[in-house]
Order: sequence, then C-alpha cells, then structure tokens
Amino acid sequence: MKRALPWLAAALLLAAAPAPACMIVYGSGRNTGSPEALALWNEANKAINAAVAARLEQARLEPVQTWLPIGALPPAEIPDFLVGQARSHGCRRIVDTAVFESTAESRLIVRLRVHPLVGGLGPQRVVGALQIGDPIYSSQRDFEVANRRALEPARLAALADLMVEEYLRSTAEAAAPSQ
Repeated sequence: MKRALPWLAAALLLAAAPAPACMIVYGSGRNTGSPEALALWNEANKAINAAVAARLEQARLEPVQTWLPIGALPPAEIPDFLVGQARSHGCRRIVDTAVFESTAESRLIVRLRVHPLVGGLGPQRVVGALQIGDPIYSSQRDFEVANRRALEPARLAALADLMVEEYLRSTAEAAAPSQ
C-alpha cells in the first residue's frame, strides 16, 4: 500500500494541474474540383489557419500550426494524425479551422471549432487512449457563394481575429466566478 501512495499522489496532482495552453491549430482543404479550384481552397484554408494561429499566439497561448493540403491524408486517418501531434507536443486541445463550400446550401462556410482531448497523454496501457472530444466551442460564418471576396487573405485574417476574440471572450466568461 505504501508503494501505491506516491503514484496516487502524483496522479492526483496531475489531474488537478491546469491544462497546458498548447493547442494544435489544424486546418485542411476539403473541397473537390479542378487543380485551380483546389489551389484556391488550399490557399484559403492555409490563410485562415495561419491567421488563427497568429491570433492565439498574440493571446499568449501556444498554438502548434498544423495544415494539410487537400488529399494529404485520407479523411479517416486525420484524427489519429492529430492525436499523434497533440501527444508529441503535450497539447490538450485541437482548434479546427475550415473554409469550404456547402454546395447543398450554395454557401461559403468559415468555421472555427475547439475540441478538448480526452484521455491521457501518457502510455495508453496506463492512462487510456487520447481522443478528440466533442467541440467545446464553435463559431461559423456563412457567405453567398458568389461572394468570393470573402476568400481574400486579408478578409480571412480579419475574420479569424474576430472568431478567435469571440472564443477567448467565451473562455474568460466561463472561467469568471459567477456573481
């Protein structure tokens, strides 16, 4: 029993410690089309991803920018890839950035979602499998498909600033003591 006490104490301290500010900021193109169209979607996704990472860094968080061009990985492999990135950097959250066209709705979508990582960062046989949890924050802006100006890098950067600011405000409000 005495041998278990140091391990138990360490586990309790780790559980009570605040989550590191490190976040995987992930983005990837997901549309289809001609090589020219794919290049446009890749550039738009890369721009929003970089702008979100830059704004999180300004907020003194620790973004680890991770961007994949369209087709870099099969979609089914992306969650395992992201969990591996989080594990190697010690991150506890994934910020998912996306710019895509919803053909069913004829809309351009710009989305930011924040997911916690649930499970342990340690060896799986000891702590459990690390998984991407349901979003704890989500923000989305829709534009008419005809409004391709929304994809301009400067507009995406301004939108990224706004969306990250809304996220930071929501986390500050959630952390504030209720009155």
